[in-house]
Amino acid sequence: MDEAKYGFRSEEKTVLTVYPVESGEFTDFFFDDDGKTDGYKDNNCVMLKIKVTCDSEKVSVVYMNTGKMDYRPDFALVEGDGRMLIINEA
Repeated sequence: MDEAKYGFRSEEKTVLTVYPVESGEFTDFFFDDDGKTDGYKDNNCVMLKIKVTCDSEKVSVVYMNTGKMDYRPDFALVEGDGRMLIINEA
C-alpha cells in the first residue's frame, strides 16, 4: 500500500491504494498525526490497522483506527486490477 500526499488537517483527501496479492491475505498499517505536537504519545493520532483478503473475484479491506482522531480513509484498487473492492470498518 502507498499513501498520497497527507497531513491530518490537509484539504486534500488521502487515498490509500491497495496493491493486492492474487490470493491470500496481508496486514498493513497507516499512521498520521498533526505533525506539530507530541500528541501521538497520548494516542492523539490516526493509527489504522488494515487487513486485506484477496481471491480471484474480490479484494476485501477491513480497517480499524486505534488512534483517538476520527478518520475514515478512502481506498482504491491499483489501476488495472478488475476485482471488486469491498471496504469495511471493524
